[in-house]
Amino acid sequence: MREAPYTPPGNYEHLRGLEWAIGEWVDEGGGPEVDHATFEWAPENNFLISTQDATVRDTLVARSTEWIGWDPATSQVRSWSFVADGAIGEAVWSNEGDQWIIKTNAMLPNGKKLAATNIITRNGPDTITWQSKDRTLDGEALPDVKEIKMKRVP
Repeated sequence: MREAPYTPPGNYEHLRGLEWAIGEWVDEGGGPEVDHATFEWAPENNFLISTQDATVRDTLVARSTEWIGWDPATSQVRSWSFVADGAIGEAVWSNEGDQWIIKTNAMLPNGKKLAATNIITRNGPDTITWQSKDRTLDGEALPDVKEIKMKRVP
């Protein structure tokens, strides 16, 4: 037995592929609706915490918090979302080159089930796009959400 400082087990290695997202991001659209997101490490780097806001004409209309982590039971990156209006969701993340494909299932406050495939594409060190496709509400198809281009806030 050797003496060594205690190093707690961690999942950083599994989440390292998302480290580029750390920081603050804002919608480049220039319209009345503005999307804003932040990503930061939780203590011990076992989770990423993302906070997302949507405002229309300077009025906050939606806020959510998402914890992104490694699920050792499934050997996948997963997330758990909590929306200010009471909706909750979970998702499985997979990486394909410069894209993260996020298969999401959520329960809305009214009990309806929302499913979607969200795609985050890294277009450079300071630009990403986000889009939501293949959306359904209680099994009924919904239109895709227009792609949103976001830039890192310096």
